[in-house]
Amino acid sequence: MLLLSDRKLIEITGADAKKFLQSLITNDINKLSNENSIFACLLTPQGKFLFDFFIYEINSKIIIDIINKFFEQFIKKLNLYKLHSDVEIIVINGNILFSNKPIDCDNIFRDPRTSKEFYRIIDFNFEQSADDNLDLYHKIRIENMLIEGAYDLIQEKSFILHYGYHNLNAIDFDKGCYVGQEVTTRSFRRGVIRKKIISFQSVQDLNQGDEYNHDNRKAIIAYYNNNIKAGLLLVDLPNL
Repeated sequence: MLLLSDRKLIEITGADAKKFLQSLITNDINKLSNENSIFACLLTPQGKFLFDFFIYEINSKIIIDIINKFFEQFIKKLNLYKLHSDVEIIVINGNILFSNKPIDCDNIFRDPRTSKEFYRIIDFNFEQSADDNLDLYHKIRIENMLIEGAYDLIQEKSFILHYGYHNLNAIDFDKGCYVGQEVTTRSFRRGVIRKKIISFQSVQDLNQGDEYNHDNRKAIIAYYNNNIKAGLLLVDLPNL
């Protein structure tokens, strides 16, 4: 079991909590239950990436699991959209753990990005022991194409369809409006997805954003971890 030490927790409460989130996020908040978590994004009005996160319902409370890098920006954005809604945004304590097998504990959820046996555990009381090894987590997520925006995308520039978020159960194309919905849905319906994310390995030290020749095809390095010599490439679809 791995400790995801780069993440924090937020609790969303109030009579309008679900309605508020439903108007903002790419996924359908109504899929949420005590057994079922969701993965979702918040986009710009132009349909470009801002944040991605996991949402859980625990004891009738909505809990958001988000990367440290986005934490403060995300709260500011929620407060900007909140206006007069009956919503309270609370920072809470707890660990987020990742496992490749079910654990006998409370607050364990299947990772909603995949049908594989991966689990996320919300440990409010810091009771579970786990390895603090983010490199191993990145190795697993790269091998299984589990995209994470803080590492792989560029805020206010990247389009989530290019990174396969529709294959990660992060977008509901049948729900009502949300911020950036028009661009995202139109691109998907028309098949206008011009890039694809793929995993790769190299013996070199490489940097995010560099151009990379992959099988004589030009690509951009979306993410690369020099410790494990593996990463993700963003490739133009016409070149595949």
